[in-house]
Amino acid sequence: MHMKHILATILALFMAPALFGQFSIGAAAGGNIAFWKLDIPLVPAQIKGDPLLNYQVMLPLSYSISKYCQVRAEFGYHRRAWGKFTLTGDSGADLGKSYLVYQYLEGGLLATFQPLRRARPIYFLGGVSMSRLTPSSILHLSKGAAQNLGVERVAKQSNDFDNEHRTQWLWNLGVGISKTIGPGKVFVEWRVQRNMANILTVNTSRKDFTAVAMNVGYQYSL
Repeated sequence: MHMKHILATILALFMAPALFGQFSIGAAAGGNIAFWKLDIPLVPAQIKGDPLLNYQVMLPLSYSISKYCQVRAEFGYHRRAWGKFTLTGDSGADLGKSYLVYQYLEGGLLATFQPLRRARPIYFLGGVSMSRLTPSSILHLSKGAAQNLGVERVAKQSNDFDNEHRTQWLWNLGVGISKTIGPGKVFVEWRVQRNMANILTVNTSRKDFTAVAMNVGYQYSL
């Protein structure tokens, strides 16, 4: 099906009066802590990054299948920190802790359920996301490392797509609480995200992360 036919179909759905009230759109933002792990079996060695707080912003679009079940599409920008690691100077001196922040454009397809009628504000969510790594990451250097290298403490660093897959698939599981306010609802969600496959392109090592995130948002019923 051509793209113009797909867009025409979506437009027709939004224009149908019987369905229009079942859609909702909104915005959400929150923080995440990513737990990274790098396994190198040949050495053998395992490197774990210190958990660091970062953030994400998202635009959710939901469709209510029933009173207790919704399908949600999400589009957003996610930052996940990988670190902290220690840099050393030419003399071997410790230059302090530095860390790297990966930036992603992410889209997801999730389902939300409210199985407990007596606890209707509480719902569960699950689904799959596709995370697209942007061309550059943000390197945060310690003061000593920046002075030793003669560069700014915060700088862009190009990602090496020969070593890492640019597209990564993640699963999502979580729980949330919602409250109706006016024509929409406010929600608070907690979720866990985990990569499905090895982030690295080589089979000799494996890199994984688990992100624990909290989001606060509002969805307006159309």
